[in-house]
Amino acid sequence: MFGYVGTAIVLGSFAAGIASASLVAYLDRHRGSAGATWFMYTLAFQSLSCFGYGIGLLVFDPVWRSYAEAVAWLGMTWMGPFFLAFALEYTGRSGVLDRKGFRLLFVFPAGTTALAFTYPYHDLLWRELRIDPVFGLSTVTYGIQPWGYAAMFVSLVAAGVGVLLLVETILAYGPLYRREAIAVALSTVPPSVTLLAWLGGVGYWPALNLAPASLLVHAALDGYAFVGTDMFESNPTTRRAAERAAIDDLPNPVLILDPNDRLVAFNDAAAELIDSDASSVVGTELTDHFAIPLDDAPSDRQVRTARTTGADRTRRFSISVSPLTDPAGTVVGETIVLQDITERLEQEQQLSVLNRILRHNLRNEMTVIMGAADVLGASVDDPELERWVADVRKSGQALVDIGERAREFDVLRDRDPSFESVDVAPFLESVADAAREEQPGARIDLEAADGTVSTDPMILRIVLANLVANAVQHTDSEPPTGRIRGRGTGEGTGTETGTGTETGTEATDEARPGEAYTIEIEDDGPGIPPAELEAIDPDGEDPLEHGSGLGLWIVTWGVDRIGGTIEFDSTDEGTTVSVRVPTDGGTGGADSSRLPAPNR
Repeated sequence: MFGYVGTAIVLGSFAAGIASASLVAYLDRHRGSAGATWFMYTLAFQSLSCFGYGIGLLVFDPVWRSYAEAVAWLGMTWMGPFFLAFALEYTGRSGVLDRKGFRLLFVFPAGTTALAFTYPYHDLLWRELRIDPVFGLSTVTYGIQPWGYAAMFVSLVAAGVGVLLLVETILAYGPLYRREAIAVALSTVPPSVTLLAWLGGVGYWPALNLAPASLLVHAALDGYAFVGTDMFESNPTTRRAAERAAIDDLPNPVLILDPNDRLVAFNDAAAELIDSDASSVVGTELTDHFAIPLDDAPSDRQVRTARTTGADRTRRFSISVSPLTDPAGTVVGETIVLQDITERLEQEQQLSVLNRILRHNLRNEMTVIMGAADVLGASVDDPELERWVADVRKSGQALVDIGERAREFDVLRDRDPSFESVDVAPFLESVADAAREEQPGARIDLEAADGTVSTDPMILRIVLANLVANAVQHTDSEPPTGRIRGRGTGEGTGTETGTGTETGTEATDEARPGEAYTIEIEDDGPGIPPAELEAIDPDGEDPLEHGSGLGLWIVTWGVDRIGGTIEFDSTDEGTTVSVRVPTDGGTGGADSSRLPAPNR
């Protein structure tokens, strides 16, 4: 009889086979999940190897014993490639499975299967197989031939690479898939160690192969990974696919550099710019393809002119550079994202030319027209002609005002906001005085609480001057009247805290730090037409919906640039425009994307 040790070895082999087969049945519910099918193949051949070797230990007929050994070899040589396929797909590298080099791995287990089942007609796999009992079991010894060692080597190396892929997942993704990956990686250790010992003839019983029995530990750890942690319910394929899509699917060119500024990877959009074979580009320096001086400080690398090797024109890019780090936080390179801004810069140049025409040519020509209208008006007595002359003057002045608004637009577009502390009450007094000088006969009422804001005074003055001029222009009062109210408010409140006289200022509650000072411009006119307000909506002006002038655009852009907010309350009885200016510093362009960038 076999004795306790022999019985334990046989039962261990059968138990490992049963456990592996049970896991195959359990995993069938996950068929189609990343790596699940390949792992089912791995476990199926693992089970086959265990049953084959376990049965072989009980068979003493040399012929049947050789077939049982062939079944054991069948499982051991197929397990490695299938495990590698599982690891590749599970960790999000399924593209490797379609490569010719990977498919060649299966030549060894396929050839081993054919050679194992055609013994003893040849001795290409092993020779001189004979039964050499250990613990009363039908263990065998034979001389393994080069093909046999090669097949086992390929299987072990494939399994080892699979383990390394799982370890890399542990390091890269932290605790998210750690338990599952550790369990599966450790499960390969016992059978690999015992198989290597058997192949090397290490131990007191070289005829005894303990690898099938040790697969029971393998199955137990796999069972923990599958049943205890739902390994195939959540796997790294999603995250790796997201990482790949984050680069490959971006429409913008993305380039990855090593610490020596050499290209190591890039997406399809970058490949179109480089216009070279990928294999000839990897490892070359970025400056071989783009005129980007990499020795500049990152803050100076925002916009550069670059010409690609196959380009017919110079293209300009906005460049974003960020460090590339490994899981330990060590900088291992840089990621460069290019945004083609060629068309945007051309549009800005065209806008600059058009604006210059409005500011200079139009103003000069209108000065001549206005002068001629004045001469003509002084020389005619006909009321009808006088009415026409007045219309010419009115329209001419409107065009002159457009030129002035274009100048203010240039100021906003080219000026980088310069924040400083501004005492609001005297500042609003100066705004009101300027409005009275520009519009003689108009009445500008002012009420302003004491307070201090942090803002760009030039931009704020342009905003308020436009609002006051608009209020006076559209009031129904006689004389034309506009009202300026300045009040300190608690953040998020709208309670008025300032009162005063018609033209002076009176200190009341002050705006406190961390809050905002509210400036209201009021008139009692017919209200701003809805089309005008809809035109300055963040969605922008389009050919079917547009405003009639630049004033509201300048006001909105200006408030954005100083980090404030603006609100329009317009009814048939009048309009109140509320501008909130931070007391402790704005964001410096909270929505500056709505304003064309400066023309540098």
